[in-house]
Amino acid sequence: MKKYICIMVLFFAAAMIVGCAAMERATEISEHSEYTAKGDSGDVYFGEISDLSFISGENPLPHEFPVYVNRYPSGQTGILYEVDQPTVDLITVNLEQFIGILFNEEDVSGYAIGRDMDRPERAFYMTGETEIISEPSGFVIWSKDYGFIDSVINGSILESKLVQAALSYMNIENPKITSTVKCKIDGSVSEYEYLLTETVDDFFEDVMNKSFSRVRVYHYLESETVILKIGNRDISEIFSHEPVLPYEDAVDYIKTNYGVDDESGINAEIYYSSTVEEGYYVPCYKFYVSDSSRDTASGRMEYEIVSIPMPKRLHIQ
Repeated sequence: MKKYICIMVLFFAAAMIVGCAAMERATEISEHSEYTAKGDSGDVYFGEISDLSFISGENPLPHEFPVYVNRYPSGQTGILYEVDQPTVDLITVNLEQFIGILFNEEDVSGYAIGRDMDRPERAFYMTGETEIISEPSGFVIWSKDYGFIDSVINGSILESKLVQAALSYMNIENPKITSTVKCKIDGSVSEYEYLLTETVDDFFEDVMNKSFSRVRVYHYLESETVILKIGNRDISEIFSHEPVLPYEDAVDYIKTNYGVDDESGINAEIYYSSTVEEGYYVPCYKFYVSDSSRDTASGRMEYEIVSIPMPKRLHIQ
């Protein structure tokens, strides 16, 4: 079943390859499908989309992009790396640091940090109705405390003690907030999501921040819990610099296969995927495809999400 989503984007100073289709340019392009915070490839969105750091003529793309080594990959069967003592030390020290920031404590020896023997890559701390889980690539926090739900719904998340601690941990001093409201087919809200990154002027730095150095907040209205994810991924090792599929080729693919003639209905951002190739972070185009002839009774525009890996070697030449 397709999801129906209303997207509103606000800025403050605060996609396993699923299919191929031929193109005129002797390149057989493969799409990529993975769940992201903004949906699966092929999902339908309804709403208005403002600037999501879309690719534009003002930001000409280089012919090569780096592919980074993912030191802590996971797959459908679980983690794909060994949890050695340095890894245990890493998740423990990170959790201690976050606890210290959250509770304004220098000495956190009195806080009981737990370990999950079924998930050795995790350390956790429980306080009230909040669970803080530390993993090598960041944190997952589940919370009913701190008035978190109210701050998410009314848009005052910067006032949340958990969000403030997350921003401090990530050294995000001037947060840019991308706010997404997902709706059901009847137009009622089903989920709120916020993406917080450091405000920067450089397009490519913004791309990197949104993939690797970010804070995400989710709240599903059918749940009493808010989920906060702190992404602090290690990209210290570059695997290769890859020649990439030209943006114009990818746009032609969208026009040919999604029935869109007007390029004004095609927008794309760039993100890094950890599932295109296990063990690597691979750059991808994420297209938001709209058609003004398709909308809902409420007048919301329809958008389809299409993700295409950027490296040329992943497409048949």
